[in-house]
Amino acid sequence: MRVLILLCALFLWNAAGVAGKWKVAAKSQNGRDIAATLILKNAEGVLSGTLITDQGDEVPLTDVKLNEKDLTFKVPTDEGAYVVAVTVEEDVMKGTYKSPAGASNDVTATRIK
Repeated sequence: MRVLILLCALFLWNAAGVAGKWKVAAKSQNGRDIAATLILKNAEGVLSGTLITDQGDEVPLTDVKLNEKDLTFKVPTDEGAYVVAVTVEEDVMKGTYKSPAGASNDVTATRIK
């Protein structure tokens, strides 16, 4: 029982650690800079989020999951969902995104304080 409580506390701490605002930077497949703001929320250990594009569009994230330092989520679009997988190290996220067509590229994010 003590181990279960410890594991639950660790998960809640990890989820709380990624909550907040993040400045996202990536490149499109044609080399265009992509900038966005990622807002992650933790409600009793359940992660959710929104991506705000540089045009001001707000897109609710789906399938937001945190496994230790590995964060994954999907960004739904009319063409299908972009799948994002990053590793979180304190105030920096680094990883990749995969487009609905299967193309992928690097993505980074830094915490906005």
